Amino acid sequence: MTGHRKKIYARTGDRQAFLLYETKELDDAPRPAGRGRIPIGIKELSARFPKMPIGKALVEETLRRLEPVPAFAVMLLRLDDFFSLRQAAGDEAAISLLLDAAVVVDEGCRAGGGFWGVIEQDLIGVFLPEQTESDARDLAEEIRQVFSQVRGETLTAGITEYPLADYGRLDTLKNARKALLHARFLGPGGIAAFDAVSLNISADRLFQEGNIHGAAEELKAALKMNPADADIRNSLGVCYASLGALHAALREFKTAAGLRREGIMPVHNIGLVHEMMGDPEKALMHLIEADRLLEAGRDAEDVFELPYQIGRIYLQEGLPEKAEPYLVRAAALNPASGAAWRKLGECLLARGDIHGAAAAFGSAVKSNPSDAASLSELGILFHRKGENPEIALLFCRHSIEISPRNGTYRQNLGKLCLAMNRLDEALAAFQRAHDLGCDSRAYIDRIRGSLSPSEEISQKKETA
Repeated sequence: MTGHRKKIYARTGDRQAFLLYETKELDDAPRPAGRGRIPIGIKELSARFPKMPIGKALVEETLRRLEPVPAFAVMLLRLDDFFSLRQAAGDEAAISLLLDAAVVVDEGCRAGGGFWGVIEQDLIGVFLPEQTESDARDLAEEIRQVFSQVRGETLTAGITEYPLADYGRLDTLKNARKALLHARFLGPGGIAAFDAVSLNISADRLFQEGNIHGAAEELKAALKMNPADADIRNSLGVCYASLGALHAALREFKTAAGLRREGIMPVHNIGLVHEMMGDPEKALMHLIEADRLLEAGRDAEDVFELPYQIGRIYLQEGLPEKAEPYLVRAAALNPASGAAWRKLGECLLARGDIHGAAAAFGSAVKSNPSDAASLSELGILFHRKGENPEIALLFCRHSIEISPRNGTYRQNLGKLCLAMNRLDEALAAFQRAHDLGCDSRAYIDRIRGSLSPSEEISQKKETA
């Protein structure tokens, strides 16, 4: 398991690459799939603790016993090494670990006036009537220390309490699970109470799974608990932007920028939203300001997305001379980014540097062999440089294999074939390009004027 560390990351694309504060991925120990999970240790636990409720029975028992209680705390304890130990040393070792943990938890609960049970084979639930989050944290710390002395192993704890904010009794177990996920970011043996950070972590997980609406709801709930958290505001803005609610996204990004003036993320994101709204001038203004903050050293790590987006927009606005230094920097920051190399190739080509452009497109193809746009441009540039014409044709043909419905790539193939006096293949390519919406009438008329009547009839039969 890794420690809790937040880092900047981006979703890269030509139109959107919003930055948000992402919680680092967890290195999960091997866990069997839910349906195929073998409930090892349950028989042994039931023999040792005959009255211990398990799974659904524990939930039902909890609801019954806590229903008349006005306040209570809930704690979930995860055996950090249960599955890795089972995989390395077998079932008996994992069962021994579980039994020892259960003994420690049982003693702690009896002393603290609570009750407990097994929710999953590596997850123990502890319920503390008329106690608070602080009481639960003290008990978690005690259980963790004793278990460490007994076994030299760790337990991770997620805690919550009732009443809390707008959450009902039935929400406590869900909230405790979110707190448990939060605790895992603190490292082995971590203890975390459910709070706005727990919701932010939960939202990040939902976002990565593609549940943008769910992530937004978690972030809204987090803001109720901590409305001044700039990271949560920024992440909510990312959700809104991803859903197309640009004005709502802009509002959240601006609020986040005001809450933490040295942060580059919301300023960067304001720029991207302005571009999506059709205002590249404002977009560049904010992106360059974010880049200035970055160069001032106010954020811990360099961000590839900033120079990439600035260079991309300058190029889009017909300013390749301004785009070039940013795209060079972006490619240097992330040499594996085919998108950065392709944009640099387009930039150098616009500046008339065909050798530099060919090298950049070559790097793009090396990073992404399926980059049809770079392959197509590379074919044309190979011809212009006087390189092997068969290799040039190979590049252009491969771009069409990858994207057969792209008229521009068909037209590029046609241009190359025309330059090589392959009139039949050129005409077929131009006709198909024209059918796909890429105006090629001038090329078609030119070739047809060069063909004899018999050749044109033959060509029409071949393309029919």
